Amino acid sequence: MKRYDEDETLTRGRAYAEARDWDAPEISVFLPVFNEEPNLRPLHAKLDDALRELGRTAEIIYVDDGSTDGSLAVLRELAQLDGRVRVIALRRNYGQTAAMS
Repeated sequence: MKRYDEDETLTRGRAYAEARDWDAPEISVFLPVFNEEPNLRPLHAKLDDALRELGRTAEIIYVDDGSTDGSLAVLRELAQLDGRVRVIALRRNYGQTAAMS
């Protein structure tokens, strides 16, 4: 196993930072969702207010954990309206722990 001295490690860290996408958000919000259709729009509005108040770039990742109501449709609508929103849809309900993995 090769060992790196402190200067070499710092240089590699800088190279990694320089290679990253500079448009990457400063904040990522990750929310598991299961059958929350009536709550999603109000939640998103409050989250939007809080993120705007922070004044930082952000992404919002909703993970639909196999909802059987209209949650996924609402999430897709939010993604169309707000470019910060990403939606991950699981085929069935795996539970909160799996949805957050």
